[in-house]
Formats: sequence, structure tokens, C-alpha cells
Amino acid sequence: MDHSTLQPQVSGRQIFGSLAGPGFFNSISSLSSSIALRFGGFTATLEAMIDPLTRPIPQRLVADFFTHKLPEIAELAAKNPAAAHRIISAQMESSSGMWGELVLVACGDGSALARALDCIESSAGPSDSRSLADCVFAVARQRPLEGRHLLRHAFAHADIYSQIYMLRKLVLDESVGSMRLVGDLFLKMMEGSNAVEREESIYPALRSIVSDDDGLRSPRRGFLDALFRGWLSECPSGR
Repeated sequence: MDHSTLQPQVSGRQIFGSLAGPGFFNSISSLSSSIALRFGGFTATLEAMIDPLTRPIPQRLVADFFTHKLPEIAELAAKNPAAAHRIISAQMESSSGMWGELVLVACGDGSALARALDCIESSAGPSDSRSLADCVFAVARQRPLEGRHLLRHAFAHADIYSQIYMLRKLVLDESVGSMRLVGDLFLKMMEGSNAVEREESIYPALRSIVSDDDGLRSPRRGFLDALFRGWLSECPSGR
């Protein structure tokens, strides 16, 4: 038995129940990775890094993991992409398919994109769309092209409140997507909503997003402001 591979996984599982709070994934992943780096090689380290995702955990914790740890995973996977894809697929085989596919996309496995899109579609409804959005944004930072497809798909299957959340993130984080994507998602949200949703939820949210009360102006914020004003001029209240 290869004890260098087993050691980080056992250590990570033993401390799983004793860690809590926002630093959970940073703590478990850092400890497991440090053990793997000391006693093992590429395989042990990568397995230790993705080990937290092999458990059934709330999506808010998965989102935290993707946001903080995915860059490290992608950086390591880039050293041996083919091996990384095999390891991730095997490690995630018994867990939620969506997380494994999203990690594979972030690590450059182009064949995982279609499967990830299917997983997003099938998870629509009972899943936490905002946490899923955070995961998709994390993937998009690693793989912009694939990320745009994922963002569009997640947006199309999200509720109004999650769509607003995603549009806000896209406007405020210029490291993901583009102004064209801002326009496409804005139009999709408007065309897919009714007058009551727009008046009670969307319009107030958009006014908050484009507001410059914080003193921070950006091309995307200005672009969304122009789109919003144009929409209001063409679509009278109640339509």
C-alpha cells in the first residue's frame, strides 16, 4: 500500500468533524496539502487538495472552497494535466458529479464542459443558485471561455433573485466575463421576467448596482446604467 497517498486523506478525514466556520476549508486543505507535500508527490497532493469536495456538504461551503482553493488546484493540475484529469475523475467518482466536472473544467479538461452544463441544468430548483454562481465565477477566473458558457447556463436556470446576484457580481468583478456578457444577461433577465418582478425586485436592484454612492465608477457599471435607462425609455412602467 502506498502510505504516502493514504496519509493525507486519513488525516483530512479525522479532523473533518472538529473544524468549523469560514476557515474550515483553508484549514483542512492547508493541513492535508502540507502533509501530502511532505510525504507524497503529485498524486497525493492533488488528492488531498480536492478531498473536502468528496463529502456531502452544503453548497455554501463548496462555494467557499471553490473561491479560495480552486486557483491552487488549477495551478498544480497545470503541471501534468492528463494525470490531473484522471486523478480528479477517480477521486470525485462517488461524490456530486457537478463539483467534479466544474473542477475538471477549471483544470483545462474540455470534455467536462458539456457534462458540467448538464449538471447545472439538472440541479436547477433545489440547489442553492447563489452558491452555484460563486462556484461558476471561480471556474470562469481560471477558464474565461468555458466560464462564459457556464455563466450563461447557470443564469438561464436561476431564479430572479439569483440572476440579480449574478449580474451584480459580473458588474463589480471585471476579472470575469465582459461587457457583452453583462448586456446579454441583462436582456435575458428583463425578457424572462414579468412587470411585477421588474417593478418590485429588478428595478430597485439595478438602481442599487448602477449607483455611484460608493464613489466607484467602472465601464461595466456605466454600461449597465445606459442599458437600464434605455430599457426604461422603451418599456413604460407596467409593461
